Amino acid sequence: MYKDLKRYFWWSGMRREIADYVAKCYTCQRVKAEHQRPAGTLQLLPISEWKWADISMDFIVGLPKTKKGNDSIWVIVDRLTKSAHFLLMRTTHMANIYQATMGMATYEALYGRPCRSPICWAKPEDSLLIGPELVRQTTEKVALSRECILTAQSRKKSYADQQRRPLEFQVRDLVMLKVSPMKGV
Repeated sequence: MYKDLKRYFWWSGMRREIADYVAKCYTCQRVKAEHQRPAGTLQLLPISEWKWADISMDFIVGLPKTKKGNDSIWVIVDRLTKSAHFLLMRTTHMANIYQATMGMATYEALYGRPCRSPICWAKPEDSLLIGPELVRQTTEKVALSRECILTAQSRKKSYADQQRRPLEFQVRDLVMLKVSPMKGV
């Protein structure tokens, strides 16, 4: 309000008086965007049917340049297994990190068995799985991943919706929009 009024008026103590007026105005406080719960409930993405059927991508930019001149990373993540690929970066250190959403590590969700590391290198039974048995075990891991993700999404939605209010509009409803000139909206 101050910024709107200062274009046309000025008086000593103007900013303080306007702030006091707005703080005491019941209507101003009731409709102030910061005092209202965000509109609309959380809309979840559908769970992928199989590994790498659906992906998410992001870019990490503004990093210091490497010797080859690279200053960004393209991150590609499988939405089912949470397996991530970082182009121009090694990702082997991320393979054994437990993903709470899936209930297993990324490598295990992707390949159907735990990643062998120096700690458990002497487990030969993992490498004996071939053919139909490997397919069966991988299919079980995908089903388990889907179950765990559904549970995590459901929990996330219930928590998020507690902080939000559902939106319902009818044809010809009049609505007020909060616009931001800085964002071009």
